[in-house]
Amino acid sequence: FFNHIVLSNTPVLYKVKKKRKTIKAIIAKAVIIFFLLVFLSGVIIKFCLLRKEQKLKINIILNIQI
Repeated sequence: FFNHIVLSNTPVLYKVKKKRKTIKAIIAKAVIIFFLLVFLSGVIIKFCLLRKEQKLKINIILNIQI
């Protein structure tokens, strides 16, 4: 038990724990950025499809009137 307490305070293990926390924080941010990009790309695709659909409707209306 005493040996575990001494080992947990060694500089090497402290650096490893610090690196793990840093890596976890980087991964968490990367996941958030990934989902944000997926969401934004979905919004852009939806917007483009709506615009395309509106152009088709306008063309159909113009063809009917001619």
